[in-house]
Amino acid sequence: MSDLPYIMASLSGKIELETFEEGSEGRLMEDLIKRAVIEIFTKYFSDTNLDEIVDSFDIGNTALTGSDEPSKNYPDMLNSISGLSGAVAILTDDSRPEIVAAAIEFILEGFHPLQAIKM
Repeated sequence: MSDLPYIMASLSGKIELETFEEGSEGRLMEDLIKRAVIEIFTKYFSDTNLDEIVDSFDIGNTALTGSDEPSKNYPDMLNSISGLSGAVAILTDDSRPEIVAAAIEFILEGFHPLQAIKM
C-alpha cells in the first residue's frame, strides 16, 4: 500500500487518460486508486465491526507505517492496536512481516477515505 503513490509515475506514458482539464490526470489516477481501495476494503470488511480499531486510535495509539518503516516492525502493531489482529486475520493467515505490513497498510488505507481514523 505504501507503494501506491508510485503507481502514477509508473503508469505515466503507458496509459493515456483524456481529461477536459489540463494536468488533471494525476487527480483522476488518485481518485481511481482511492475508489479501488474503498471497494476492496468494503468487500472484506462490510460486515465486520472495526470500532475497536478506531477506538484504539481515538485514545492515542499510533501506527508508524509507510515505505520508510521496516516490515519487521508491523507485527508489533497487532498487539498494540486493539482489533487489528482480527482484521488482519480476515485478509490473511500468513504471519510473515511483509504480508502483515501489507495487510495493516491496506486496513489503514481503507479507513482513511472513509474518515474513520484521522491521519
